[in-house]
Amino acid sequence: MAMAAQFKDTENIDIDKLTKLVAVNAGEFSSSIEKKDWDRALEIYESCDHQEREDLLRMKITRSGGTALHKVLRMTLKDEKKGNAAATFLNIKDSAATFQSKKEKAASFEKKKKIVMKLVEGLQFVNLKDLADDRMNTPLHLAATMEGQQEICVEMAFNRPDGIGLRNEEGETPLFLAALYGYSKDSFINLCEICCNNDPDSGLTKIYEYGRRSNDDSTVLHCAINEEYFDLALEIVHRFPEFVHHLDQKGYSPLHLLATKATAFKSSCPRTWLQDTIYRCVWKTVKCFLEPIVVILEMKEKHRNSIEIMNMLLSELLSHNYLNGCKPETNYKAKFPRKADKRTKQERDTPILIAAKNGIKELVEKILDLFPEAMYDTSPDGKNVMHIALENRKIEVYKALTGWTLIKDLLHHNDENGNNALHHAATVGKYPPWRAPKAVLKMQYEIKWFESIKGPLPKNMLDHQNKEGKTPYQTFMETHEDLVKNDTDWLMKTTDSCTLVAALIATVAFATSASLPGGINGDNGEPILQQDRMFEVFAISSLVALCFSLTAVLMFLSILTSRHEAMDFHVYLPRKLLIGLTALFISIASMLVSFCGGHFFVLRKIVKQAQVVEYLVAFLPVMFFIIAQCPLYVKLFWATVIKDEP
Repeated sequence: MAMAAQFKDTENIDIDKLTKLVAVNAGEFSSSIEKKDWDRALEIYESCDHQEREDLLRMKITRSGGTALHKVLRMTLKDEKKGNAAATFLNIKDSAATFQSKKEKAASFEKKKKIVMKLVEGLQFVNLKDLADDRMNTPLHLAATMEGQQEICVEMAFNRPDGIGLRNEEGETPLFLAALYGYSKDSFINLCEICCNNDPDSGLTKIYEYGRRSNDDSTVLHCAINEEYFDLALEIVHRFPEFVHHLDQKGYSPLHLLATKATAFKSSCPRTWLQDTIYRCVWKTVKCFLEPIVVILEMKEKHRNSIEIMNMLLSELLSHNYLNGCKPETNYKAKFPRKADKRTKQERDTPILIAAKNGIKELVEKILDLFPEAMYDTSPDGKNVMHIALENRKIEVYKALTGWTLIKDLLHHNDENGNNALHHAATVGKYPPWRAPKAVLKMQYEIKWFESIKGPLPKNMLDHQNKEGKTPYQTFMETHEDLVKNDTDWLMKTTDSCTLVAALIATVAFATSASLPGGINGDNGEPILQQDRMFEVFAISSLVALCFSLTAVLMFLSILTSRHEAMDFHVYLPRKLLIGLTALFISIASMLVSFCGGHFFVLRKIVKQAQVVEYLVAFLPVMFFIIAQCPLYVKLFWATVIKDEP
């Protein structure tokens, strides 16, 4: 033994002393790694013989049962993150770092890399299961989950190909983890190639086995789609198409998971009008100039990839296997049978129903185009794709379904409770926050939605009663009682505040019209300054302020005295609120114009160009008020006057 060299001249070796020396050496090795003394750690490792190196590799040095290789890999990740942050800072202010410090960091990194590669080389002589931590993760498991460690991960797998198939306590292999964390599709592809090259006959079978998590039967394709690594998902479908047909223990195929990714498709992804304009018009040449545009471009790229993966998944499915999304017979499933599903076919929603629930129009249209029989899919409670789209307020999906040739079959279908499509449209909307109604009054949006759905449908559907004996109209009224109450409370509070403001403006406007600047000529009773143009501005604006403020008061009083029935929120109440707010805005602006016109005569001899200064100062409150209230007014105007449909 190398560490026993000092005893080579001794005939009787003291075994206890030698054992103590080995233990001290192992402890120093662990301490050197902890202190990042890479020179000393490498020196100790290289001074050991074959058996001692194996012992150092197996030695547990962390609280979680990790080995030296676990420790070094985690320290490498931390140092790289710190290094990236430091590099960013040095690019901004390079004078703060000396050339010597950079050189030392580079030398330290090379030493660290050298000790890592030495430890990796030693893996071929030990049982990898002996190196697993408390959660049964080997160093290869760890390297597969770490960003920027693709080279080390591939080197480990090359030295020990059998490690690719080892599972941790979660049932995950390094191959599975490489797809789950998705830092680089190259790591996953390289691990797959090592499997195939190491065993050409059964390599593909091993990939299908290693590429699934045994605890829940989800595959690498499930993970790639669920984490939205669509570039990796495309690579998996292209190289290993059998993964398309695999179900997890819940009975979900990759297509089911894709149907839940609303933001991965253009039709169901939230965008403002500005983002939508950029989405349609921007070129990639401006990517390096504006960061917000980069976000839109990345979104567009994700949508493009999701469409491609959708087409590839559906092209792999046969129509008689559409429900499950899998083939009944595959080689790898016969050898590695899937555990029994916790749900039966009747208890699972099919991909088209999940897509309709999430508003993914592209997937619904593609499924119906390839598999028309999917139109008859129903949920466990008997809802078809039309019911689910209407219940969840997915307008794009509903419009796509209305253009389908067999739309009547969908409309005349009733669920298990006897509800038809109009009953589901009559329930309170389950829309996400980013697709909340554009109307200020949500009840107005709900009524417009119900009316727009009711219009083109057969008239007999409105009189249809469910098992509880309720028509769609009765369902609408009952389910919207709380919404009517909430909108009434909001409307009353808003009206009270606006009435008070309008009454104050009317009072000020009346007082202003009775106090003319310059006074009145006692001989003829005419204003002294009536020949001045600014006096005309004062007189007209005072009259406008008074008239419109009184109009606003009358509109708000009519709202306060209204009965606030549910259908009043469609047009009657929103129109009065819109007229009242419009009159209030005009009266506020007119009052300020009147003030400027009257005060001009006071300042015109004191400050030159006094009117410009007055206008700027006086209209600041108006600008602040407009900025604060403009969104409310625009939404109300758009919903009441311009847009007839939701």
